[in-house]
Amino acid sequence: MAVTSHVGLTLVEQAQAQKEVTVNEALKRLDALLNGGALDKDLATPPGSPAEGDVYIVAASATDDWAGEEDAIAYFDQVWRFITPREGMALWVADEDQTYVYDGSGWSVPPMLGIGSAADSTNRLTVASEAVLFTHDGDDVQIKVNKNATGDTASYLFQTGFSGRAEFGLIGEDDFALKVSPDGSNFYESFKVDRASGNLTLKKLTGFGAAEAVTIASGAVTVSQSYVAVDTESAAASDDLETINGGSEGQLLVVCSTDDGRDVVLKDGLGNLSLAGDMTLVTTRDRITLLHDGTRWIELSRSSN
Repeated sequence: MAVTSHVGLTLVEQAQAQKEVTVNEALKRLDALLNGGALDKDLATPPGSPAEGDVYIVAASATDDWAGEEDAIAYFDQVWRFITPREGMALWVADEDQTYVYDGSGWSVPPMLGIGSAADSTNRLTVASEAVLFTHDGDDVQIKVNKNATGDTASYLFQTGFSGRAEFGLIGEDDFALKVSPDGSNFYESFKVDRASGNLTLKKLTGFGAAEAVTIASGAVTVSQSYVAVDTESAAASDDLETINGGSEGQLLVVCSTDDGRDVVLKDGLGNLSLAGDMTLVTTRDRITLLHDGTRWIELSRSSN
């Protein structure tokens, strides 16, 4: 009997008896293709109790009723029937939540996807949209950027007119870095975080931001920034500061007081401060600059106004 060119639908012949048989068979064949997908593509042996209309992609080395039908689309219509795929045919595979495309020799995941814009051999996933959302499916969500080797790059690149202006990530090494560019060709490193220690290296520090307010408790404060304003315990007229907790090796710390009416006395050698003698911060304009050597805070300079 004559069939259609693409999916082999049997055509009704002139004066054919029981035309409904041919038509129904063609409709079932179309239903197998248009139902949206196959249940599985990795089975070489037919399932034992298939439901009417079940669809599968037959795996390699097929056996039993599927023998010799590798890569065919198998659908159950009282018996197993088969559709020979054509190049470009696509099916959703339910157990993998993935679309597969037949390329003429086998089924594979589509290599490129363009949403609102054409994908290409480099940008195999391209999205043109006002926003892109990645959200959790129950609890956490992660975005993973994986590279092959230490000398390769795994980064985020921000562009203006498709010309790079800022890049952060693992750029040619495994330390985390941020680089910026005025033209897309020349990039300048702003900071780097050492992967082994977590230490931060800044190219140039132009400002600390607002001072972190801390209060002395039993002769100590704890800092989390590089600029702090210290108050006395219980707003006492004068209080000794012997220990500064926090900080890491190489960090700079600028210390001032919070109130002109309360004196903060930094004590040399009693805690972890190594100073050129005690220093009293009398006014909010007094400053002392310290460097962390991994154990102690060492005085670099002081100013009194």
